[in-house]
Amino acid sequence: MKEKIKNSINNITDIILCRASKETFYKYEKQLLFLSLFILMFYYMVIFRFNDLGLVATFSWLLYPFFIALYIPLIHSAFYHIKNKEFKIKLIDIAFVIYIIFCIIATIFSETPYNSIFGNGIRNEGIFTIIFYFLVYLLGRNIVNKDNILELINFIFIFGIVQVIAGLFQSYYTWNSYFDEMAYGYASNPNMFGLLMGMLLTIAVGLYFNENEHINKYKYFYLVCIILFYTGLVLAESAGPFFSFIGMLGIMFIYYIIKKVKVKKMLLILLIFIVLFPIIQFTNRAANEYYLRDAEYKTYITNNNTDYSKLYTDVITIINKIIPKKNTETEENTSNTQNDDTKRTIDNGRIAEWKLVIKEVKKNWKNGVGLDCLNIYYNGRGYWEILDKAHNQYLDILVSIGVFGCITYLTMMIIVTLKGIKNKNAISKTIFFGFLYYSIAIFVNISTPFVAIYYYIIVGLIIGLCEK
Repeated sequence: MKEKIKNSINNITDIILCRASKETFYKYEKQLLFLSLFILMFYYMVIFRFNDLGLVATFSWLLYPFFIALYIPLIHSAFYHIKNKEFKIKLIDIAFVIYIIFCIIATIFSETPYNSIFGNGIRNEGIFTIIFYFLVYLLGRNIVNKDNILELINFIFIFGIVQVIAGLFQSYYTWNSYFDEMAYGYASNPNMFGLLMGMLLTIAVGLYFNENEHINKYKYFYLVCIILFYTGLVLAESAGPFFSFIGMLGIMFIYYIIKKVKVKKMLLILLIFIVLFPIIQFTNRAANEYYLRDAEYKTYITNNNTDYSKLYTDVITIINKIIPKKNTETEENTSNTQNDDTKRTIDNGRIAEWKLVIKEVKKNWKNGVGLDCLNIYYNGRGYWEILDKAHNQYLDILVSIGVFGCITYLTMMIIVTLKGIKNKNAISKTIFFGFLYYSIAIFVNISTPFVAIYYYIIVGLIIGLCEK
């Protein structure tokens, strides 16, 4: 017993002094990766139990002590690889640092520096969060190699599965009346949950299609992940993530057809998606009606003579949920809004919001308004609300930190894209599809730490695999 304690103390000392073996330090970094993902999920589990979103915003600052507490071990992890000459500065690292500098400049010139530093309400994307993204990117880049990549991906998938399980309860039992029956996992809202599910689903599909013998050992696990992540994506009922995945799936099919992947695998996945789609919607609707104690509908779903063809014709339900119907009622427009609620269709009002944001960009094109400082009052849905995000990540960065910061961000993405395209490693290519999905989906979505952490870890894995 004493010997074990002594060995443990020696291992901890070696880790602290950065002289531990690669194997020992890898175990430490894997625990650090777990801790980073778990803290965000645990924070959400606790703070978002408040149904009042005002209370959520009030206590949202509690996330930052967790971030700052993780800074030390994350910086220590990076220092270990620098000390042992395992870290070479790449162009993307320089671009990332420059991007952070532009964020700091935008914070200095912001009218509300507090929001730029600590984030606004439940968005939580101040300068501390951006630095945290950089550190988890470095962790992903430094920790990965060709031998442990599948272990790390499977590790991330486990966190995704936990979120799907939470989403099932949220959707089928309507835990939060604010989101009705939409699943939101531990990702702060259905849009972000759908974005996470789409990204993980894209990677899972790619891994299942891959013929590599090491990957094939986990093919049934990946098949289960595909079913679960797809279920989460559908239950999120969010147009952007859903249709982005449909487009990404088409790109992947073309790629794997060229790579001569077994047609049986592709047909199986397509069949799963087609069959699950209406089943998920029918059961979800039935469960919610049942727990709402709708006597008439309860009789319908328990009737032995139910017309099961409705199981498939009810697909219209999800279409109506995902694509907002055109409102034929005339809403009174005000002088402060350029939005006509009668024109709201598949874009869900985003185009009108983008026009408002672009006006703000023209006024603050150099330094932006500051991170998480967008604050436009408008009447877009027949009632007044605050537009605090552009609902287009690229536009949001442009309005937040200015044109030069946005160019730097795009440079980072171009570097990752070129690395992903050039890399011949089959697993790296699969992870790259997840990055590509996210890059497409954020045209109509935003970034929050609950999902962005997965994205920056994946970016780190892509860059790390290109080096090793």
